[in-house]
Amino acid sequence: MIAETFTWRAADGWSPAAPAPDGRASLVLLMGDRGVIDTATELGLDPLGELAAVWDGHGLLGWSTDGQAIGGVVHDDALVATVVRFDSTRVHSATAALRTAGSARRAGRDVAETLAEAEADLRVVMVAADGVLLNGSAIAAGITDVLPDVQVIGVLAADGSRYERAWTLVSGAAESGHVCAVGLYGDRLEIAHGAGTGWTPVGPERLVTNTIGNVIHELDGQTATELYRDYLGPLADDLVANSSMLPMEVRDLDDHVTVRSPRRFHADGSVAMSGDVPQGATVRLLRASPADLAHDAALAAKAAHLDDAGLCLVVSAAGRRRVLGQRVEDELDAVIDAMSPATPVVACWAYGALAPTELGLDVVDETICITTVRERPVSSPDLPHDADAPDPQQHQQHQQNQQNQEG
Repeated sequence: MIAETFTWRAADGWSPAAPAPDGRASLVLLMGDRGVIDTATELGLDPLGELAAVWDGHGLLGWSTDGQAIGGVVHDDALVATVVRFDSTRVHSATAALRTAGSARRAGRDVAETLAEAEADLRVVMVAADGVLLNGSAIAAGITDVLPDVQVIGVLAADGSRYERAWTLVSGAAESGHVCAVGLYGDRLEIAHGAGTGWTPVGPERLVTNTIGNVIHELDGQTATELYRDYLGPLADDLVANSSMLPMEVRDLDDHVTVRSPRRFHADGSVAMSGDVPQGATVRLLRASPADLAHDAALAAKAAHLDDAGLCLVVSAAGRRRVLGQRVEDELDAVIDAMSPATPVVACWAYGALAPTELGLDVVDETICITTVRERPVSSPDLPHDADAPDPQQHQQHQQNQQNQEG
């Protein structure tokens, strides 16, 4: 397993030159801000189409972000691509559109069914979905309907601080409203995962008194929008972007805790969150310092460490980046320090991730999710064994005993 990273900028094109397939099954990950794609389109350039044409037939997965990085270097003005070449792992792709699937859950189920039917021995599913239009919890539920025992790594595509239009890579183009996935097949793939938060509750608990799915209408009889305006004060002028610095801790009736972040504020005062918020749950707003976020990133990286990993994929969150501000590299450095020196680290900031929780696969928000991957080498074929031939170790020990006796 070998991973190569490269970038695309309008002024320079691909740097270094984009690699080409070599006959091995490969996974291609592509991430970048929507503004980079918009600029390319204005200039008549098509980096997504170019890459998709070269790597047709391999596993392509691309999504928009709130920033991306290679190692400890942030590349806000570029597309970041990673090619992972496998020795024995196989890959298949699947895509579902919200407009044809009818619901986010059905879209999640559609991609899972496609991958399950492709071939046996499905080991890992990697997912990229529109984080503006789609409910992450519903996508996770749809995938779990079909693949309850398969590991899933997922990202909810972002749109910087705009929260208007995210994209995923569909047939070589940036499209909204899709769930895309790549399945990795084979028993030689090893995965390790770690997740960290770093947030601290602020203010009193509030009862969720009116909610439907991921849309909160009222908290203790007050609209969710009012609550955020009260806490943000002057920062409420940019309500959607700045509210990500105050995510919600959601505690359900069984005392299970998740973190949710706002996605859209509606005219009636309701707020669409990144994932489901159950009726009767209690919520508290959360805040964090850069030091707290970097500390938990280090803990997550240690949990995800694999010796000689071929790739470390980091999915952090937009709200975390806003809190970190000029210290955004602190989070990356904490991850790099915990990895083996030769492990490539590729990171992005998104609107959430799909990851295992105590209740199964779900969206986790304002959480840094770290996944390391390696592929066990194919062992040499077994040589014929003569049952009557002496065991080499026993023969060596017998000779040593004879020498000791003669001495």
